Amino acid sequence: PKDRGPGAWKFLFGTCMMEAFCWGFALSFGIFQSHYANHPLFSSHASAIPVIGTLSNGLSYLLLPLTNAITLRFPNPTHQRLLSLVGWLLCLGSLVLASFATRVWHLLASQGALFGLGWAVCYTPYLLMLNGWFERRRGLAYGVMFGASGLSGCVMPELAGWLLARWDFRVALRAHAGLIAACTGPCYLVIKPRVPADGGGGGERRRRRPAAAAPTAPSFLRAHAFLLRPRTYPHLLATLVQGLPSFLPNIFLPAYARALDLAPSTGPLLLTVLSLAQVAGQISLGALSDHTPPSLAPTLCSALAAAAVFALWAPATGAPALFGFAAAWG
Repeated sequence: PKDRGPGAWKFLFGTCMMEAFCWGFALSFGIFQSHYANHPLFSSHASAIPVIGTLSNGLSYLLLPLTNAITLRFPNPTHQRLLSLVGWLLCLGSLVLASFATRVWHLLASQGALFGLGWAVCYTPYLLMLNGWFERRRGLAYGVMFGASGLSGCVMPELAGWLLARWDFRVALRAHAGLIAACTGPCYLVIKPRVPADGGGGGERRRRRPAAAAPTAPSFLRAHAFLLRPRTYPHLLATLVQGLPSFLPNIFLPAYARALDLAPSTGPLLLTVLSLAQVAGQISLGALSDHTPPSLAPTLCSALAAAAVFALWAPATGAPALFGFAAAWG
């Protein structure tokens, strides 16, 4: 059944684990950025180091139109699970490759671009599967799943900071790869579509129609009629503008704290506060979106985030303002 039952909740648990360990690692890049900027191998090109984080985060979103199209083109559950597994392996491989880096461009290609590609490929199939498992509680389910990465954000930066201080980025990256493999690999036992490929749903039977019965051009146009509506494009533009700065605090807050000569522990603590606030915000706003007009939750998010930047981050000269900003932004 949708929205309830062990199948739905086990699926949600599996996706939460993937979010927590894979995406949670990407969101803790600010700790690696501070380490790379002072490392003898990379300090001469320190200005390019923030691009690693923006690549791993940004590509995960920019590639979604492509990975969505591929996933929808192959709706068979076996293909979807295989596609997600390939993306997961790319994420792990990117961290192992990054651990051998000797130049900044090595990190850009591996921890940046390859991780972003892998996460987009891994992420898309189970997003589409979630839509099959949840309908009336879909906002809550998305909020819980997205909140898992925020919860891990309380632990991942601390772990990364400890590993980097005790050893080096090579050990830290390999340790993260091993942790992700051990904690998320078993989740593929429960991350699967609600209706199997040979189930009784009409959708599965329709996908198996012979080529002669393929949709005609008019039906294709009806399915994509939203592209012809003028209001579509202002909506897409607004979503793009809103999404552009979403992860900048995760990347720059530790470096900002360092520039203010605050204690070294301030950077990880700022990310922890941001992540805890993010968990509360995503779950509550996700639940709210199931019962209110669609515009209310994003309006609240945008207003609070903008106010936090101008009132707290812009004039910040010490830790209290930065912690207040991290909580409000999260």
